[in-house]
Amino acid sequence: MLGSKQNDGTPRPILANRLYVPEQLVTDDLLERFRLRWIEQQYRLVVDENDRVVMLSNGKQKTERVEIVHVIEAYRELLTAKQTWIGLPRGDDAGIQHLLRRALDLRTINPLGFRLRLRHHVLDDARWPDQNKCVDAWLDAGTGIILGQTGAGKTIIGMGCVARLGLQTLILSKRGDGEKHWEAEFREHTNVERLEKQMGRRLVGPYRHKGAYPISVATVQTFLHPKGYGRLIDDQFRFGLVVADEIHELVSPEFVRVFSLWAPLSWLGLTATIERLDKREFLAYKIIGPVVARLGADQMKPEVHFIETNFSVPAWMEGRKPFSAQWKWGRLLQMMSTDQSRIDLIVRTVMDSIDDGRLVAVLAERLILAKEIFRRLKQNGYDVCYVDGAVPNKRRETLYHELAAGKYRCICAGLKVMDAMVSIKPLNCLHLVTPVNARHRIMQIFGRTRRPDKNKPMPLVYYYKDTGGQLSGAFNNVTKVCQAEGWTIHQRSRNLANLTMTKWKKK
Repeated sequence: MLGSKQNDGTPRPILANRLYVPEQLVTDDLLERFRLRWIEQQYRLVVDENDRVVMLSNGKQKTERVEIVHVIEAYRELLTAKQTWIGLPRGDDAGIQHLLRRALDLRTINPLGFRLRLRHHVLDDARWPDQNKCVDAWLDAGTGIILGQTGAGKTIIGMGCVARLGLQTLILSKRGDGEKHWEAEFREHTNVERLEKQMGRRLVGPYRHKGAYPISVATVQTFLHPKGYGRLIDDQFRFGLVVADEIHELVSPEFVRVFSLWAPLSWLGLTATIERLDKREFLAYKIIGPVVARLGADQMKPEVHFIETNFSVPAWMEGRKPFSAQWKWGRLLQMMSTDQSRIDLIVRTVMDSIDDGRLVAVLAERLILAKEIFRRLKQNGYDVCYVDGAVPNKRRETLYHELAAGKYRCICAGLKVMDAMVSIKPLNCLHLVTPVNARHRIMQIFGRTRRPDKNKPMPLVYYYKDTGGQLSGAFNNVTKVCQAEGWTIHQRSRNLANLTMTKWKKK
């Protein structure tokens, strides 16, 4: 097999986790095409000749910006005796089509061993035709990324791809909640539980080496430590499909190396938006492939209320180069988290939402702010719960179920806890009380309220508008997202007396 040769006596390329090409067939132009470079900007403390940190006149530590150049190149490996091979990423197939036609295909095609089907309530859903079109487009392409906004059913698309392809599947995510989320979705929306009863064994569950299920779910971090890396090498030909959930979160060099070691027939990337501020999405394209489909299914469109807080960047921070952007952002979050006037405004507005019968989530980047809002709401007699990373997973799940069942009318949480894996369908009001900047985070956070549910009213999102420098920049980015999505925007002054409404339409 590995020793098979072409007519000219040159070994054939080998298609596995990468496309392995005999070194003599690889040109400098091809190597340069797969040499991935990007520049990461970081800030470090400035030290003097005595290795002491330099202090500024205002008592702050002096920092300087440094640029770190990252490079990922094609792998050079010795797969067989007397032959050196170059491993090229599979995702960028436009540059390797002439080699693929002659390649020996060793990709994994292990079958599921049972016929997985989506249940009737999925197929009868009004969103399924558009979701099914995405599955068709992905199957036609053979690999690639599918874009779909939060609440549009990316998980359904993923399960549809698994059912249609019919191969053993590994689902990877960055977050630990992903394991339970995906297993619960398979059990709710497919016939897997009936199949398990018939076959007398478990068919879907968290990845366990040597006891992996036909449909396994794992975090990428599972395979980063030495023991996990060994498991990956042992199992790299086990799964015929590898699904990368929220692929925009999985493009660090360490995670990309995990992806590049599996040898599935197909890769599937799922995300609401692939673009990143650091422009590293090209790593996903190189490994998994291009965007092959965009989900057009409609989700619930929110009304977005921008409320002016009168909080602004202090004059001493504006335009001062000695302060790094990261330091200023963190300092601003800290300041607004203890600004009592701003907190008073938020608490009053949240209480109004609860009094209007809304099921409310209050999300903050800083836990000190989320805790203070929770304390104030409890003090005023509201049924409210609180979660952060210190709350055990089981307790968090219990709180989410109790919130959905109506035991609580509001949840206060950190942004990192209420992530893309949390689904509270009745949630219909969101108060984002600290600014966000990245488009993919805006879409994910706003999407917490957009999941369809029976008799659910139009969701409301409250964004608290602060001014100056980075805060104005973040607000402008949120506005651009709202404009692009065609959401209705309400502009409110601090005293809520002045109310204007603008209906944005997609061009």
